[in-house]
Amino acid sequence: MNKILFLFLAYTFIWTALFIFLLSIARKLTFMQKQIKQLKQNTEN
Repeated sequence: MNKILFLFLAYTFIWTALFIFLLSIARKLTFMQKQIKQLKQNTEN
C-alpha cells in the first residue's frame, strides 16, 4: 500500500504542477493580447 500512496502523490504533484504552469501561460497570453491591442490602437492614431 505504501507504493500506491507514493504513486498517487507523484501523480497529484505532476498534475498540480502542470495546471499551475498552464495557468501562468494563459495569464501571460492574456496580458500580451491586451498589450498588442493597445499597440494597435496607438499606431492607428
